[in-house]
Amino acid sequence: VMVDHFLTQWVKIFPDKDNYLLKLKPANLGELIIVNQEGSPVKGASIFYSERNKNGENSKANLKTAPVITDKEGKASLTDLYGSMFLAITVQHKDYVVLKEDWMYNPISSNAKKLILKSGRKISGIVKCKGELISGANIQLLQKDYKKPLFTTVSGADGSFSLDPLADKDGGEYSLEARHSQYGVGTIEIGTKFLENNLIINLAPERSITIKLVDASGANLPNMRVA
Repeated sequence: VMVDHFLTQWVKIFPDKDNYLLKLKPANLGELIIVNQEGSPVKGASIFYSERNKNGENSKANLKTAPVITDKEGKASLTDLYGSMFLAITVQHKDYVVLKEDWMYNPISSNAKKLILKSGRKISGIVKCKGELISGANIQLLQKDYKKPLFTTVSGADGSFSLDPLADKDGGEYSLEARHSQYGVGTIEIGTKFLENNLIINLAPERSITIKLVDASGANLPNMRVA
């Protein structure tokens, strides 16, 4: 049973009992204030929060299954809190870099906290092949000298795609790769600009080459690894 301003209570249901008397315990409230780097409140930010144990591991699922949304003053109330708790906070907004923050909540000495969202590199565009908009292309954002993609997404029905704002701590160089089983692959370099909108990735059929390995005398070299 979940009721605003009261602690969640679990109840056993028995097949031969229809009525239950529940004594709910009042919950503590916590307040988060979300602002941007200029100090202006951020409206419409989604806040997820869960409790962590002493080892820093999540000990429960999210206390609320749905996110709490900040109001026009950037404020949001966290409910279902009790005593001192170690909370893991995640804040998401389409115009800012995702923020993850730990908070040692205390109902008396630390029941409110201000968090600052940072602007990031906005990346969006479309995928084409010979002028045709391509849906279902797998897109990867790659950073130079890193093997794993930073973000992945799939182009929509109109060929468009967008990525969450990207934190750019070191002005690194990035590239976008789009790949489709029917139309091929395309890659573009996006450099170090802050905003990267209306990008166009053109797909082209992948090419293959054949290599024959021989030794100095011209004899074939079978079962050799080529990289």
